[in-house]
Amino acid sequence: MKKYFVATLLITMAGASFIPTTTYAAATMGLSPSTGSVTVGETKTTSVALSSGNQSVNAAQATISFPTDKLEVVGVSKGNIFTLWTKEPTYSNSSGTVSFAGGVPNPGFQGHGTMISITFRAKKAGTANLSIGGAQALANDGKGTNIYGGAGGASYTINEEKSAAPAAPSPQKPTEKQPEKEEKKDEEPEEEKASPPAAPAIASDTHPEQNTWYANGAPRFAWTKEEGVTGFSYALDDQPSTIPKEQSSTTENTTIFSNIPDGTWYFHVKAVRGDAWSETGHYTIHIDTTPPKDLLTRLEGEVIRQNRNPIIHFSASDELSGLDSYQIFVDDALVSTLGPEATEITLQTLPYGKHKITIKALDKAKNEASQSIDVEIVKYYPGVGFTVGDLFIPYALVNNVLLGIILLLILILILLAIWYARHNCVNYCDHPTSKTLTPVPLPLPLPLPRQKRKQIRRKPRPKKTLDLTK
Repeated sequence: MKKYFVATLLITMAGASFIPTTTYAAATMGLSPSTGSVTVGETKTTSVALSSGNQSVNAAQATISFPTDKLEVVGVSKGNIFTLWTKEPTYSNSSGTVSFAGGVPNPGFQGHGTMISITFRAKKAGTANLSIGGAQALANDGKGTNIYGGAGGASYTINEEKSAAPAAPSPQKPTEKQPEKEEKKDEEPEEEKASPPAAPAIASDTHPEQNTWYANGAPRFAWTKEEGVTGFSYALDDQPSTIPKEQSSTTENTTIFSNIPDGTWYFHVKAVRGDAWSETGHYTIHIDTTPPKDLLTRLEGEVIRQNRNPIIHFSASDELSGLDSYQIFVDDALVSTLGPEATEITLQTLPYGKHKITIKALDKAKNEASQSIDVEIVKYYPGVGFTVGDLFIPYALVNNVLLGIILLLILILILLAIWYARHNCVNYCDHPTSKTLTPVPLPLPLPLPRQKRKQIRRKPRPKKTLDLTK
């Protein structure tokens, strides 16, 4: 038993995520019903139940013991908790035990459910006491903590078979014994017919959850096969309670379908042992391979913008499984996941430069539709300036600087003109009798002829004579 549970422990450690250490309410096991009565020759089904307490259980194992002189097992079926079996449910009528070891992937199982169901046949009158031993329940905490806290047993009263009204006595005793032997020979087939196998427990590795949508149109099913079962009859349709025909179509306990259209489908299977057919097991699958429709996206404002917080509007629809979420990507990096009711998002402080914003709409089967929007974040709009190296110079700044230079030159010229006028008295002079400047017209000299000008410039000097008389 230990070697089987090592594999279960490995499943626990690999499948569960890390959870901080905490105090768990103990998980318990029990047999249901815990009491009851049955007549010799009749069958009774007992469920092995698990209550997980306040913590999810990732794996469990147990061995159920029963008195071999009073009960015998005629069938074992899987319950609704485990999807992985490190030890398939097995029984031994010689040793009086039924054992199993099963597991369930992350996030595990929490609540109350049935691990296996055992069908017994009463053999002898008396009291049959059943017990659970070798049990463990591992928490889904990433460490395989054993949170098993105990188990309850069961006690059944087995009554004598009711005898039929006595027949008229026969004078010949040998003839009485002969029919008795024949009756015993015919008893076993009648009991076999009276104990049909339990309804097969169905599982699917392609559609493991019956309430979940999957984008897979090729479902695969597997179901339990009890000892002595010789065949199965199954069907897949859109009706939840179909009963397959009592005509064996396979001896295998697995099958696969392909190209199943979108929608909700139901798988039905029943088993036959001898001439006795079981009840029908049912399994529901949901298929949606169509992505969401009518995805619309819109950027609020301009594609080239200075605002670094663009607002994106979006909407989509899905008629089958329904919308599940929206995913927002910036440059292929996921930045946000929103619920199906969202219609817009404001992106926060995008870096300067060009960006690709992608909106993905996902339905509950994880089909997706996407659209992308290109946006460029700039410090200045194109056409409003130029760059010198890493420096951006707006045209408006250049215009203002040039205008200032021109105004400054004009002012300088005006000041120079005033200064020149004051220092050279070209148009104004100081009036002798007034403190104010009074304009005095000055006669302009007439230009002299060129020959005159030369004479004026070259006046002959008087000649000096030497007086010899002195």
